[in-house]
Amino acid sequence: KQYNIETMRVSQIAFAVAMLSNASAFTIAPRPASFALSMSDAVAEPEVAEEAAEEATPAPAPAAPKSGLTISGVRISIDSLTSDNFSSTLSEIEPFLVNEAGVTFYKKSMRRITRAAKATGATLPEGYALEAKATAARRTKQNEFIQQKEAERVEAEAAAADAAKEEAERVEAEA
Repeated sequence: KQYNIETMRVSQIAFAVAMLSNASAFTIAPRPASFALSMSDAVAEPEVAEEAAEEATPAPAPAAPKSGLTISGVRISIDSLTSDNFSSTLSEIEPFLVNEAGVTFYKKSMRRITRAAKATGATLPEGYALEAKATAARRTKQNEFIQQKEAERVEAEAAAADAAKEEAERVEAEA
């Protein structure tokens, strides 16, 4: 066992000396030119690469918020709601909630506003920020579902009426 430990130490020291004696061991060796083709050489049609470079235009900077508010500004406004500034603050942040807020932020903001309204004794206007872009997909899906269920109900009623009519005709034919 002692022999194995000493042998390991000697081999580690020999390896370290060999690595340190060769200065190129710590540099990155350049690859030979024949090793791999560059991306431009590998492309079969160089025109495509040029067109792609022309099409790659820098993305425009994000547009400034339409309402002039930011998420943090809206949160601060909601946190500082009082009975005195309730209606003015709501009218100030409504454009942001309707046009710019995402689903999660809209949902949390409406919950916070409702809580603040109860705490201050103010009333939230009926239908406040109800037509938000954040909820448009959900509203559309819900409306489609309701229309489908209504169509199924009408179809079922028509089928039931036809069945009742056929039953009445059958009873008359037997009599």
